[in-house]
Amino acid sequence: MKVIYIVQMIVILLLNIINIDSIYRNYFVKKKNDKFLIPKIIGLLLVFVSIFLFSINITNNPFKYFMLILGIYEMLITAYILFTNKNYRKACLNEYDVDWPKHTLYLGLSLTIGALFITIFEIKLFFLIIISLVVGLILYFIDKKDYSKNALNYFYAIAEKYYSKEDYINAVRYYEKAAKLNDPKSQNALGVCYDQGLGVTKDYNKAFEYLLKSYNNGCTDSYANIGYYYLVGQGTNQDYNKAFEAYSKAAINEFPVAYYYMGEFYELGRGTEQNYEKAYEYYNKSHESGNYMATYKLGLFYENGYHVGVNFEKAYMFYQDSADKGYSLAQEKVMEVNEKKLKEELDKIIGLGTVKDEIIALQSFAKFQKNRKDRNIKGDQNLTLHMIFKGNPGTGKTTIARTVANMFRNIGILKTNKVVEVDREQLVGKYVGHTAAQTKAKVEEALDGVLFIDEAYTLSKGGETDFGREAIDTLVKLMEDYRDRLVVILAGYSDEMEDFLETNPGLRSRFPNIIEFPNYSTDELMQIAELFCGKNGYRLNDGSRAKLRQLLETERYEPDFGNGRGVRNVFEKSVRNMARRLSQVGDYKNVSDEELQVLEAEDMEI
Repeated sequence: MKVIYIVQMIVILLLNIINIDSIYRNYFVKKKNDKFLIPKIIGLLLVFVSIFLFSINITNNPFKYFMLILGIYEMLITAYILFTNKNYRKACLNEYDVDWPKHTLYLGLSLTIGALFITIFEIKLFFLIIISLVVGLILYFIDKKDYSKNALNYFYAIAEKYYSKEDYINAVRYYEKAAKLNDPKSQNALGVCYDQGLGVTKDYNKAFEYLLKSYNNGCTDSYANIGYYYLVGQGTNQDYNKAFEAYSKAAINEFPVAYYYMGEFYELGRGTEQNYEKAYEYYNKSHESGNYMATYKLGLFYENGYHVGVNFEKAYMFYQDSADKGYSLAQEKVMEVNEKKLKEELDKIIGLGTVKDEIIALQSFAKFQKNRKDRNIKGDQNLTLHMIFKGNPGTGKTTIARTVANMFRNIGILKTNKVVEVDREQLVGKYVGHTAAQTKAKVEEALDGVLFIDEAYTLSKGGETDFGREAIDTLVKLMEDYRDRLVVILAGYSDEMEDFLETNPGLRSRFPNIIEFPNYSTDELMQIAELFCGKNGYRLNDGSRAKLRQLLETERYEPDFGNGRGVRNVFEKSVRNMARRLSQVGDYKNVSDEELQVLEAEDMEI
């Protein structure tokens, strides 16, 4: 009879090994609902009932034997789960996101409880409790080490996937799991999330806390981040020394973002001694990596001669490069430099005092209106910058048109400083339908720049049936279509231009800026002549200078003289006269350098 009880209990215990393993897997690991939960619990209770009945029927001391058998059974089933399911428990990490070292600790505790039950039966077996505790702890620490090693990569990889999908809440959840395991990359990522408020409420103190942990754990990604926090005193006290130390590490590890700040540290002497040479070196590295602020700094170095010699051309080149990338400080610098250049160009132009004043006034108005528009100030901010240049030929109208293009490009009203110069022939076609197409082609060529139409009044000289009228009408329409991308300048004689403005009702209103170009005085014409001579390697002596002044004083009143053009014609004719005069001596080899450069009075001729 006892044999039957023993067999019955062994069968029940063996069957319940599978049952208990299933319960463990489902409720400690998978944590999924199980429709067989109640039968499994009943099966588990049957184990206790079987052991109890066995103890009553087989022994005289059922309590002690119940504890003994229960302890042995618990130790066996725990050992089975611990040692036979080790690989399964590791797989739980990837499959179910389970903290399996915690379950190992539970199993170790179960092993110890089983040993405790056995010890109740026989106190001499107390050493089993010690052994169970030691084995349980050893297995726990082994599993914890393996778990940390595998979990770090797993949690970080999952977090990165969520981050790339902009699911920041789940990304933060997994970053936190890895951060708890002391993963420096995840600590840095959490710092960034708290800094930018991604998946969490923005919190600079927490951001600094995580970044500092990452930094102390040697994560290179955190060097520049923690450096910035120390630099600006964000989430911590401002500390230039610590900021310099952190950015130095980032620079050594070739993080481009650190180069610019290292340049600033050395330029300003923050956290280290001032050193323009090292500052230039780091700014140059940052510039090469595409940092427009560093490009601007290089401009400052060349403008002020820090470490490098003063070189305004290089300074301007770096400023322009930075400005093209959208850096506002560089744009202001470029505008400032260009304004100086434009002023110098205007100053070099001989005469035209009133013209220069009007151009400078127009520049100020354009800057004023653009500034109001950029600030969204209420009111009509539309700029009507089309112009009419009235005056005789040779009075510098084309030169001033190019200056105007440079000026508007510098202010930012136009994208380029190109000037497309045309006349009637290039706008007016010979057949019906050609004129509109030709005019449109030239306007589109000049877009984002200046369209300069010389002798514009000729467009209206052919009468009602002339194609010039079509060119005017087409131009007026296109000026409206491209009002933000084009400046049109019409040039011609004063009286003829007044008549021209009456040929189309919309012309005068579209050209509110009318500038009169006066004829040059004799003194101004003489300055132009001296300029021609100097540029071409010639000089006037007292005789030729007096003769030229006498000629210009008389001829400048003639309607076909041409002002600056007239002076150029005189100069070119005088050079030819000089060549003819010197050829009479024979071989030019016998003529001195002085004679080849000095114009004589007899050479002067209109």
